[in-house]
Parts: sequence; C-alpha cells; structure tokens
Amino acid sequence: MTSIPDTFQRLSRSGLKTTPTEFQALLEPVVRAGNRDEILAILDWGHLSESNRFLARNGLTEPWMTFLEQALTRFRYSFDDLFRQRVSRYGEKPFLQTLAGSRVTSYSFADVFRRVRLVSRCLVKLETGDRPTVVGLLTPNCPEGVWVDLACLRSGIQVVPIPINVSPSQLEFILHHACITDVFVGGQATLSLLKEIRLSSPPRWIRLPSLRQLPFPSRSWEEFLGDPGREEFSAHPVDPEFATILYTSGTTAHPKGIVFSLTALLIKRFARALALPRISSEDHFLAYLPLYHTFGRYFELMGALFWGATYTFAESTSFKTLLQEFPLVRPTIFISIPKRWVQLYEQVRNNCSFEKDSADTIRRCIRQLTGGKLTWGLSAAGYLDPDIFEFFQRHGLQLLSGYGMTEATGGIFMTPPEDYLRHSVGKPLPGLEAELAADGELKIRGPYVCRYYHGSPPEEMRRKGWFYTGDIFQRKQGHYFIVDRKKEIYKNSRGQTIAPQKIENLFQDFEPIRRVFLVGDGREFNTLLIYPNPE
Repeated sequence: MTSIPDTFQRLSRSGLKTTPTEFQALLEPVVRAGNRDEILAILDWGHLSESNRFLARNGLTEPWMTFLEQALTRFRYSFDDLFRQRVSRYGEKPFLQTLAGSRVTSYSFADVFRRVRLVSRCLVKLETGDRPTVVGLLTPNCPEGVWVDLACLRSGIQVVPIPINVSPSQLEFILHHACITDVFVGGQATLSLLKEIRLSSPPRWIRLPSLRQLPFPSRSWEEFLGDPGREEFSAHPVDPEFATILYTSGTTAHPKGIVFSLTALLIKRFARALALPRISSEDHFLAYLPLYHTFGRYFELMGALFWGATYTFAESTSFKTLLQEFPLVRPTIFISIPKRWVQLYEQVRNNCSFEKDSADTIRRCIRQLTGGKLTWGLSAAGYLDPDIFEFFQRHGLQLLSGYGMTEATGGIFMTPPEDYLRHSVGKPLPGLEAELAADGELKIRGPYVCRYYHGSPPEEMRRKGWFYTGDIFQRKQGHYFIVDRKKEIYKNSRGQTIAPQKIENLFQDFEPIRRVFLVGDGREFNTLLIYPNPE
C-alpha cells in the first residue's frame, strides 16, 4: 500500500493540479489517524523546495497552514525532531561556517548536532532543585552562542538572547525580569558593560572562548563542557508556549520582553518556505545580522537549519569586509539593512558605467562583486529607494522588500518574487491576517504573532485577538505601503496631516547626516532638524 508521504512526493513531482478541497481531504485523515511517524514524514516533505512550489502553484496555503497548526501542537513537533530530520537527510553537508581572513571553518549538520547534544547535557546538569534554568546569551555572533541557543530550544530550557548594545541599567533589568540563572558571555565589547552593572542576586557566568576573564567569578567554556551530565532534556522543561524571550531595544526606560512559543518559531519557518518556494538546501547565507534580533536568529540561522542550507558568519559587519567575503563565500542569499544595498549599488556604479555599459556588463559586474551566485536579497528595517530595488531586479538579483516586527516573529509583509511595486513593503506572509483599522493602523493576527509580553497580561499586547502595530499603512493592488508611525504623524496649524517619515527617508543615504527630524505639530511651518554625522 502506498504510504501518505509517498503520495505527497508523487503529487509534488508530477505537476498535477490539486484543489484546496482535494488537498484538505488528503490531510484530514492523517491528522485523525494520529500516526506521529506519518506526521513527521509530511513535515519533512514540507521543507523541500519542490513541495513548496507545488503548494504555492496550486493555491494550497490555507489548508497547509491549518494542517501545520494542528500537527505542530497536537503531535508536539520539536526542535529535536527538526534537527534529527535534517541530520538524517543532510548529514555531512556544511551547515555553519566561520571566517578568519581567507580561512573557512565548516561544521556539518551532523557535527553541529553532536555539539548541541553535548551542550544540552551540560545545560541540564546546571539544574538545581525545583528552580528551572533560564539561560541568557550576551555575545556577538559566534558558533558557541549557536550551540547554546539551539541546545536550549531542543532541551526545554528557556533562553534569552540579550542585545550587546543595551545600557547597564537595561541589562540589570533584563537579568532580573527574565529570572536568568546562567549567562553565557562572549566578545571583548561586553566587558565594559559588565563592569558597570550591580546585581543583588547575580546569575552564574560562563565565559565563551573569546573571553579570558570577567570582573566577577565565572567558569570558562572548557570547564562548562568538561562536566556533562547524562540527560539531554530538562527535568523541568519550560512550557512550549514560553520557549524564548527577545527584548526590544526601544527608547522606553525598560525593554519589553516578547515571548515566543515553539510553535510560533517552527510554523514561521514553514510560512517563509511557502513565500520563497525556490529556496532550498542548495542555498547559502552570508550573515552579519546579530542573533539577538529576529532576522538574524529566525530568518537566517533557523531558516538555514529548516531549509538544510548553509549559514556563514561574516567576520565583520563592515562593508569593506563583506566585499572581501562575497567572492570567498559565494552566497546565494544576503539579508541586510538598506545601507548595505546602497553601498553595493554605489560600488557597482564605481566599477562600471550605467550610461555606457550594457545590461550584461552590469550584470557581470554585480556577479563579480558578490561571488557569482547571489540570487536573493532582502532589505528591511528601513527605507530603500525604489530605484535601487528595481536596479538589482533588472540585473538578475531578486531584491525583495519587507516589513516586520519582533512581535510577529520577524516578517509580516514581503514582496512576492517578481511582483515588486515601487514603495511597497509587499504582501502578508502565509498564515497571517492583516487589516487596516479606521485610522489606517495595521493590525495583525496569526499563529506566529506573539501572545503577550513577559510579565504582562495578554490584553496588553492584543485587543480582541488583534495585535495593533502602531504603524499607519495604505493598501493598493494587494500590496501594503507604510505611511509612518502612528504616534509620529501630526497635524499642522492648517489641519494638514503630516507623515514625517516620507521626508526623513529622503536624507537617510547621505553619509554627512546621521539623523533628521521633521517637526511642526500645531505649527504654521514644518521644520527639518538635521543632526550631522561627526565622523
């Protein structure tokens, strides 16, 4: 008898058309039967590029996302399940790589899993009595930080990545607010921060290899790894609804801790795969975004794990270093803030003549600069001129626009491939409902929109099931266009509604200018305040 996974494989490879009703009829008996092995096999099928092309081509987003919600929660699909599936399929294929000049150090899926399992055993041994272990990660991007993060997620230990650019008072607040018991610290830049904190009940400190000492008692990474226990899973596993916390680095006195469930983290990976069905295990990320932010941690690192792709740490965040690393790594995917895309555009312009050279020559110039394989790009967390989007798209690089928030496990909107509209931030990602309130404020809901802030009631984050983003949008042709932050829009003395962001965005690519502010609430004139870049 043909198994369910075989049926799915045959469907996705045959090119046959399937309606949502037919697909739902195929899925429902599997869920009712309750065979976990079959469910795991279908979830494994769901990470493949050919599967997501099949789902997207046939308009099967709704039944597939419904199935995922049921399967992930009822059958407790975990990071351990995901990891074991990828190791079984990709084994010795490179998963994570680091750079030191021209030297590349590579860790395969199997090697990373062995290291993560060892760290799991050491973490579980930290548990004392009935008090659960809560791990903090205070480090720049490094392999050891990845081992700890993934070990916590697979072992049922709550983990809290902490931005290294927090102030001493914010760090004190996070350590206390999240009840962190053990902190893994790395990077020389954190030393000055740690020297300024004062804690009445300090956590235990573990130094990653980049640090030799701390201003208070600590254990080395080698000492930590030298004392593993036998168990790989916590005796007091954290509630799956409370797997990890990310703290926002806003302007308020205390950062907000956004709580993520395991289901939200996992279902978002399936949603991204459905939105980008051509990405596969053949892809390669060159990554410099920090792992204490959603795009670096979820889209890049966990995305690489989900797709069976390769993830390479950039040695530095500087554009000069990235230019040296593109030809060495030859990535297919690069995710960045707008400034890096502007710099790459200017570098291309310096290397060839836009007025005289042919499109093929410009294409070759881009390939030469980026290693020859760069196919996908995403610009988010700021405004990028539409001319730059269209320039790269005309010359063979699918540069996508996007918009997201930590509360939505990262992305909310993204440009569908080959469907870019000028100034648009795209369409909702699969599984997400988006509506505009009467005043234009965007509200969202879905399985990967977080439910509450740590230490606060759910109603603080949601109103009648919706999360209100605080951003004003317009919707045209199915695409969304951001107007401004709701709290920053004002009316002048003549009653005209002013959105400062539109004006401020015009100045963001000028190196001599650090920030600009448009003011004029209740005034006759609008005034632009310019803060120069002292460098």
